[in-house]
Amino acid sequence: MRNTDVSVVIVAGGARPDIDECLLSLSESTYTPREILVVDNSPEGLGETFSVAFPRANIVQPKRRLTFAEAANFGMRMAVSRGARAVLLLNDDVTVHAQALSILAEAQRAHGPGIFAPEIWPYESTRSRTRFAIDWEKRLITRVPVAVNGRFTPIDYAEGSAVLVSAVVMGRIGLFDEKFGFYYEDADFSIRAKDAGFPVVEVEGARVWHKGSVSAGVGLSPFKAYYRVRNTVLFALKHRRRAHVTKVTAYHFGAFVLPAALRCAVRAALGSRAHAETFAAMVRGTIDLLTGGGKIYLPRRLPDITEQIARLTLPRQAC
Repeated sequence: MRNTDVSVVIVAGGARPDIDECLLSLSESTYTPREILVVDNSPEGLGETFSVAFPRANIVQPKRRLTFAEAANFGMRMAVSRGARAVLLLNDDVTVHAQALSILAEAQRAHGPGIFAPEIWPYESTRSRTRFAIDWEKRLITRVPVAVNGRFTPIDYAEGSAVLVSAVVMGRIGLFDEKFGFYYEDADFSIRAKDAGFPVVEVEGARVWHKGSVSAGVGLSPFKAYYRVRNTVLFALKHRRRAHVTKVTAYHFGAFVLPAALRCAVRAALGSRAHAETFAAMVRGTIDLLTGGGKIYLPRRLPDITEQIARLTLPRQAC
C-alpha cells in the first residue's frame, strides 16, 4: 500500500552497515512512504555506491556536519516542504518491522495530529526492554521497565531515534530546539507538543530495534560526557516550572559529574588518554553550561571491522 502522507527521514551519522540495514528493513515495509530522505551527516560521506544500492532513497547532504537536532530539523523541514503530512524520523542504527509504518500511520488517522512512538526494542536479544521517563524531582531522564501496553500508551516523551511526527505539530510548536544539539532535544519537543494539546503516545505493535551508542561510543565517551554534563541542567532550566532545578542540579553534580570526573582524573593521571579526553569534555561541558556556549562535540568514532560484521542484517520480521 502506498502512503502519500508520510515521508521517512533518516539521520545518517554512523557506518554504512547500519544505514544499509535500516533501508533494507524499510524495503520490506507493507506501507510505502511518500519518500525516503537520508540526511548524510556521516564523517566521510556515504559514498557514490550508496545511491546505486538504494535508488529509492534521496540523499541530502548539508554543507557542514550537524548535531542530531540540526540534522533532524534539516530533513523534517525538507520533507514537509515537499508535501509530507507526517514524518517518520529514524536514526540510522534502527531497523523497522514490516508493519510498523502502517501501524503508526493508522494511529495518526485514529488520533489526529500528534507524536507517535513505536515500540523500541534493544537490538541485542539479551537486553530487556525499557522506556525513558522523566523524574522532575531528581534524575530527570531515567529508564524504567516496560509493562504490557494498551493500544495507545501515553508516555513522558518519544525518543528521537524512532518517532512519527505530524506536520501539524511541527507547524504549531516548531522543530527540535537546536541549542541542545544531542540529548534532551526529543524530550523537550514532546513536552512542548503536550503543552500545545497534542497526544504523545506509544503505539502497540509498531516495533523497531535500536542498536544505540553506535556513533556516540560505548560507555562514558567524551561525546556523551560533554552533552550529559551540559544538557541536563540546561533542560531543567528551560522547564523550571516543572523541574526542581536546585534538586536536579545538586543530584546531577553530586551523584554524576563530580564522581565521574574524579574517576577520569585519576585514570588520566595513570596514563589513560581516553579518560583524559572524557575529563576534558566534562570540564568543557560545565564551562559551556555556565557561559551559554555549546555544540562543540560531534561523534567521531566509527566501528571497527569486527563490529561491522557483528551488525550485518539479521532476520527479524518474524518477531
